[in-house]
Amino acid sequence: MPQVNLIIILIAVASLAGFYGIFQKAGEKGWKALVPVYNFYIWLKILKKPGWWTIIFLIPGVGYMMVMVMAGITSLQMQKKKELDVASALVLIPVELYILFSMLPSVKNSMLAMGFEALLAYITYSSVKTFLSLTSSGKKADAGGENMRMIVCGILFFISLPYYGFSKLVFTAPSSDGKEKARRSVGKEWAEALSFAVIAATIIRTFFLEAYTIPSSSMEKSLMIGDYLFVSKADYGARIPMTPLSFPFAHNSLPGTRNAISYLDWLKYPYLRLPGFTHIKRHDIVVFNFPDGDTVCSNPGMDNPGYYAYCRDYGRDFVLSNGSIPMPEGQESFGKLIIRPVDKEENYIKRCIGTPGDTLLIRHAQVYINGKADEIPGEAQFAYSVTTADGDQLPQSLTDRLDITETVYSDPAKPNSYLYILTRKGADIVRQSPDVVSVIPVLQDSGKFDREVFPFSADYKWNVDNFGPLFVPNKGAVIKLDTSNLHLYRRIITAYEHNMLEVKGADIYINGSKTDHYTFKMNYYFMMGDNRHRSEDSRYWGFVPDDHVVGKASFIWMSIKENTSFAKRFRWKRFFTFINTEGLSSSYFIPGLLIIFLAIVYFY
Repeated sequence: MPQVNLIIILIAVASLAGFYGIFQKAGEKGWKALVPVYNFYIWLKILKKPGWWTIIFLIPGVGYMMVMVMAGITSLQMQKKKELDVASALVLIPVELYILFSMLPSVKNSMLAMGFEALLAYITYSSVKTFLSLTSSGKKADAGGENMRMIVCGILFFISLPYYGFSKLVFTAPSSDGKEKARRSVGKEWAEALSFAVIAATIIRTFFLEAYTIPSSSMEKSLMIGDYLFVSKADYGARIPMTPLSFPFAHNSLPGTRNAISYLDWLKYPYLRLPGFTHIKRHDIVVFNFPDGDTVCSNPGMDNPGYYAYCRDYGRDFVLSNGSIPMPEGQESFGKLIIRPVDKEENYIKRCIGTPGDTLLIRHAQVYINGKADEIPGEAQFAYSVTTADGDQLPQSLTDRLDITETVYSDPAKPNSYLYILTRKGADIVRQSPDVVSVIPVLQDSGKFDREVFPFSADYKWNVDNFGPLFVPNKGAVIKLDTSNLHLYRRIITAYEHNMLEVKGADIYINGSKTDHYTFKMNYYFMMGDNRHRSEDSRYWGFVPDDHVVGKASFIWMSIKENTSFAKRFRWKRFFTFINTEGLSSSYFIPGLLIIFLAIVYFY
């Protein structure tokens, strides 16, 4: 987008011009502002900050945040001007009010939204109070005004830096004898400390560890709804942020909202991953960006916002025309389409079943990799039809013992039968119950076509229990390409590897050239949930590209069970457990608490 590139160039030029003027006011040569990287070092020197912080400016994504923070700190060293504090309030308060009211519909459904809304309401109240004091006669600009000025000047650094550089306002160098710190308000101390805490946390979240919560049952019983875990970015190598201009700690929407976009796509980086300690191995539990989630419907009434699924069901033209379809709450339209960058697609967590170069086959729910039966995870679940003698469901005591969390339905194909989601061990226990007549796996027939299963073509009569064979591409692999297998790799060629593809009769053209083969540019993976009959995974949307990989699920620090009494809410055995391919380790909760206690005693 040429307009966006022009905006970025103007911001860079304006910032450098501001540096030039500020450097001269601070007693430094103006030309130093024009030398990349060195200008950051001089800026830190002027503000009496550690020189090694220059490294932070060079970190993609975090560097922009650092520029904002340092611009805000620079504003505190300029000559005070009441008009600037008033202008800052006039900029900040409408933004606060807009976010405050846009989040109101989400408050009743989210504790996070409620807490964030309360905090924002207090901040808005403080801002309005400060604004009134600033505009009252005889009142001086107080610490609150300085805080607002710091925030606005930081966010609008491309405006504030040139203004401070070329206005008549005097720059006052920070004192190094401790007097400056003594004069600083508590508000300024907290604002600066919070800014650097955000930067430190962003670095950790981007390159080392990120918190994640299990939202669905697709990985049960290996990972449970309510598991709070850490995802290691370092294991496979941290991915450099591809969309660096983003609201701190938010993924693709502002906290407590569903579709209020939390990022700007003005600046995008190509895919680049830092070296890691290992590569993805078969059976690793991996967090990745949902490949089919690059385009979603914005209407929150849609139970499944996936654009491509709706196109298959209703047709592309109908979706693009914002047609209405029946939903439980009434007719709903699709709403505006949201196009998301790769790193802002929804996070999914699944187990890696197929690695690059593998050939995968599923027969009667048994996975085969390169012709050999793949080991089924010990906590994997399948659907079973349970027939009881009296026609009643299993007793509550047994379902509690087995921790059955999935909704139980009547089996329409058999009388006195119910559909349960069970582990293999759980199925054996149910078989031993005196009231149970039979426990039979519920599997789809081989050769039965499921239109919701990848690759969505009647030429491939695949379903969730009978799938493949399918080659999982590896970087550099060459396949013979024709119209019969194009369904399998079309999305890779076009969406993931950004080629133009045309089919003219029986001929295939890639980037305008006729071809009968294709060479893959990336590694790909096949992911499946351990809850095999209740998981939306690669069987439904295909391959996971290497550039979509976020990290490896590593550690559960807390696990809370929903919809139960307080006494049963905490799954203590899952606290402080490490996640392995074989399952969870023993709990290190007590040793972990002891280490935390000793650390607090030592440092405080």
